[in-house]
Amino acid sequence: MSRSNVAALFLALACALFILFPTFPTSHAQSSWVGISINPSVYIAHQKNELFNITVNIDNVENFSGYRLSLTYNNSLLTVAQVFLGSFFAAPPKSQFSFDNSTTPGSLQINCSLSNPANPISGSGILASVTFKALYVQNSTLESPLKLSQSVLLDSKLNPIVHDYVDALYFWNSMEPDPPVDGRLLDVYTQKGGVGEGQPDGNFTLAEVVYLTTSVSYNGNPVQSKLIAFQVKNPLNQTIVIRTAISDMNGMATVSFKIPNDVSSVGTWSGISVVDIAQEVVWDTITFQVNAITPVGGFSISLSETPRFNVLLPYQIMVFTLILAFVAAKRKAKQP
Repeated sequence: MSRSNVAALFLALACALFILFPTFPTSHAQSSWVGISINPSVYIAHQKNELFNITVNIDNVENFSGYRLSLTYNNSLLTVAQVFLGSFFAAPPKSQFSFDNSTTPGSLQINCSLSNPANPISGSGILASVTFKALYVQNSTLESPLKLSQSVLLDSKLNPIVHDYVDALYFWNSMEPDPPVDGRLLDVYTQKGGVGEGQPDGNFTLAEVVYLTTSVSYNGNPVQSKLIAFQVKNPLNQTIVIRTAISDMNGMATVSFKIPNDVSSVGTWSGISVVDIAQEVVWDTITFQVNAITPVGGFSISLSETPRFNVLLPYQIMVFTLILAFVAAKRKAKQP
């Protein structure tokens, strides 16, 4: 086969590809976003003077040189024990780090900047770590939002970086149900159920993938491009998933995780989603069961309920096949 014939074959295959598939699917991936979150999203204290740690995390930041944060809390329930610089910025003298929790009761101010702002940092990581101490209260259940009442991010030219944030929640003794707050609505569910208040969330088995979806609305309208926090605990009450995601045009965000194939995973799991809607912290919880044996007939999950699949896979296979055909034709052309 001559080179001209090889080229003609390649052109014919390419034309066939575009005739069958004139346009490739448009990507629905959202543009780059910067988010600040408090991890874990929820903490429940049970003992007087109990210590627990939270971290202030940042995601997807670019050209970052410094920040100013104001973290507020209920000082009748909590007191700040320690504050540390996170791992995102290098320790002094490469950075300048300070904090103040004495000027305003119930408010912690944290400041950090690179000593040389001309060498900014990009990526994701921990900005700061805070250790709180739980104070004794007589009430059986009380809650306190851990709110980022102010957050300023600066680039290498000291210009503000646009970002979103999500707060966290602290509870004494046990978690309270999420009360409706003036039109603010959050609903978290799995691909097997849980849509709406008090609805069951389905049964899973070991090594199965769980998709958690949160729907956020305000006065009946979807809340778009909003940072949402997810936290999942196993039957041993251990937090195994802490994630954040951005809501889409329908006010929905989804994260996924695989249930560990371990006997300790069998039992009741719990999940929570937290979001700030119009300056108020709202949350919703779910529980679902994990069994050790796959149900008869397998799992029943529709593709419409499983948003994380590769829509480009058929096109990738076709392009790969096209490349193989071209290589084979070229090798044959070289043969005498």
